[in-house]
Amino acid sequence: MPSSTLLLVDDEENVLHSLKRLFHKEGYNILTASNGIEGLEKLNSHQVSLVISDQRMPRMSGVDFLRQVKKRSPETIRIMLTGYTDIEVAIAAINDGEVYRYITKPWDEKEIKYTIHQALDKYNSTLELVETLKSASLDTIRALSEAVELKDPYTRGHCARVARYALEIGKRLNLSEEETKYLEYASYLHDFGKIGVEAEVLNKAGKLTSKEWDHIKRHPEMGENVVKQVRFLGKVAPLIRSHHEHYDGSGYPDGLAGDEIPIGSRIIAVADAYDAITSDRPYRRALSPQKAVDILSKERGRQFDPLVVERFLEFLKESRQA
Repeated sequence: MPSSTLLLVDDEENVLHSLKRLFHKEGYNILTASNGIEGLEKLNSHQVSLVISDQRMPRMSGVDFLRQVKKRSPETIRIMLTGYTDIEVAIAAINDGEVYRYITKPWDEKEIKYTIHQALDKYNSTLELVETLKSASLDTIRALSEAVELKDPYTRGHCARVARYALEIGKRLNLSEEETKYLEYASYLHDFGKIGVEAEVLNKAGKLTSKEWDHIKRHPEMGENVVKQVRFLGKVAPLIRSHHEHYDGSGYPDGLAGDEIPIGSRIIAVADAYDAITSDRPYRRALSPQKAVDILSKERGRQFDPLVVERFLEFLKESRQA
């Protein structure tokens, strides 16, 4: 694999020189810029694996610059370099999904090298997944969904069950052949973004901290960012992004409501919830199918599309009678 390209953005020449010297030793290709405007110009003309940006710079703040990097090159890993007085800004940027990590000045060389190595491993894994998806058949997509599930032993077989439930709902809603195809792909890939979530957070038995919960809530966007790079999955990406939106607008990441939420996402939300409720999780044992039905019924019109719930309950009733 070719050497990774790092873009270093800081208005202090001595900081750029120190970082450039440090990372040249690691064998990376190095680009530098003295402000965000110049940094975006470099980003437009190079394939950049990772950006390290200062927060306090003239013309454009680090947060604004990294927000633009996210829009133009979502797969590029974004790291903020900050002084202690800006740590709250950096944490907010992490929670908003703009940056992967923050590094404080002055930095520890071992720590910064470890952080960059870890981030680039994630970047290279994502690129490999994208290349695989570009030539993927449905069987390959199924296999990839199983690979993601290996990070979380409690969800083994989850995506396959969600796909089965979703297709049964789609059939009862008379989805077109094309809508059904995208629904199936999205069902298998809906949790694809969890490949970027730390395993210890996914498998934590106790209550999540607010920071850990914010980390997990980024997985729909992470999954969308990977999948939308594959041309034939372009219409699948929005279904993945929106599968945790709520019918009443209280979900994430965009707070969509009602028909603003793609129908495929509304279907996956019900199928996903039913399987999650009836499966063991690190923090609780599986609940009964009847308890799951009660929860879905209670959440009609709030978390879930009432018509989608109705069609799913019809399927469950027919299955019991068969």
